Amino acid sequence: MEKVRALRVAGRRTARDFVASFFDDGSFREIGTFAGMHAGRPPTAADDGRVTGHATLDGRPVGVVVDDVTVKRASSTALNARKASRVVALARRGGFPVVLLGEAGGARLPEMLRGEVFAAEPIYPWLFDPDRPPLVAAIVGESYGGSSFVAAMADLSVMTRGSILAITSPRVVEMATGERVSPEALGGAEVMARETDLVDVVVDDDRELDAVLRRAVGLLGRHPAERVERPEVVLRDLVPSDPSATYDVVPVVEALVDVGSFLELGAERGRSLVTGLARIEGEVVGVVASQPLHEAGALSPDACAKATRLTRLCDRFGFPIVSLVDTPGFQVGLQVEHSGMLRRAMDLMGANTRARVPAVTVVLRKAFGLAFFAMFSPDHGGDVVMAWPDARIGFMDPTTAASVLYGDEGGDPATRRRRLAERAEALGASVTARDVAAAMGIDEIVDEDDTVDAVVRTLRALRAVPGS
Repeated sequence: MEKVRALRVAGRRTARDFVASFFDDGSFREIGTFAGMHAGRPPTAADDGRVTGHATLDGRPVGVVVDDVTVKRASSTALNARKASRVVALARRGGFPVVLLGEAGGARLPEMLRGEVFAAEPIYPWLFDPDRPPLVAAIVGESYGGSSFVAAMADLSVMTRGSILAITSPRVVEMATGERVSPEALGGAEVMARETDLVDVVVDDDRELDAVLRRAVGLLGRHPAERVERPEVVLRDLVPSDPSATYDVVPVVEALVDVGSFLELGAERGRSLVTGLARIEGEVVGVVASQPLHEAGALSPDACAKATRLTRLCDRFGFPIVSLVDTPGFQVGLQVEHSGMLRRAMDLMGANTRARVPAVTVVLRKAFGLAFFAMFSPDHGGDVVMAWPDARIGFMDPTTAASVLYGDEGGDPATRRRRLAERAEALGASVTARDVAAAMGIDEIVDEDDTVDAVVRTLRALRAVPGS
């Protein structure tokens, strides 16, 4: 009881507090209550550091795996790993998602030091099953054990600020390497969200956590929306006509999808691209959109990796993808090249090309270079590719091309700028949406005011099942 009281005094929920407050009242049915309760064990060993079972959320079944830090700091054992495996097997049989709340204290010592114990413990083999149920993981404390493994493989992962996610603790790091590092620097929520692709959403408190988990479970669990609504917004008012002007693409995304349905993923990394899940006419879709607010929307290695993750997530669950394109191309430079730009770009193109789900693409203002193909072009995953009338599509931005071709021309600075502008205008005449459409490089030109209707109608057609 002292450990329970200490958590509550600190303003935190126990494992059972979360279960009682998050899921439907009285719906939780526990599995493995008596795990670890061998003869002579104290009652405090009950559940072996992990609460597991199934419950309902808004009336729909959900698998439940919650680390219980009041029992041996929720340290990892073969027994509590088996408890999680049982929940996953049940969820797979029933076709419902699993929620894991993790904060494990690492492998349980000294038990795990015994070779026959260590070697006999599989590392959650169900994580590598392509047919496993949807998995949402939330890290809410210090996680150095099994919950870290699960979060790394989850379909969608969340962290609360102040929590820690790492493969091992700072103490082990210091003992092994002599390097002193704080828990936050090693695996804090901000670090993990910005520097790795392990964390999709960071939340500030329990209230925000519960809201995100509820939305995530609803989306990945394919729960139908009760209400379908889209905002009355003119897209053209959200996107400047000047192709070099910056703007925030998130309001454009929100104008396209059902009101309040967009859940952005990976917001802290690869910020020149926005990715997430939403609903259109109540159906779940993936969204990938250039973000001119950051790096002019040029694709970075991190942006490519983030988009690849979204494509694979949607392909796993059969979610159609909507791609909004407004990019000058890929980022360039020494650091970019050394950060694996080429590999990341080709991985993204490969994932999009192989994806089995429908994809609808709209080029808003521009799509230059390899980035056009990497954002669901006709031959690389895009089933229907449209562009706004003033969009420009080509090998290179005309202004950049003019500088490459004619940048060495002599003359005073003012004259050179004027000549380059003229050259750029001449080069740009061949990259209009009409020119590209004439060669079937895109499927159609769509008026800005008709964009939402065109996307919705296309998604309906792509979802249609003969005889349904």
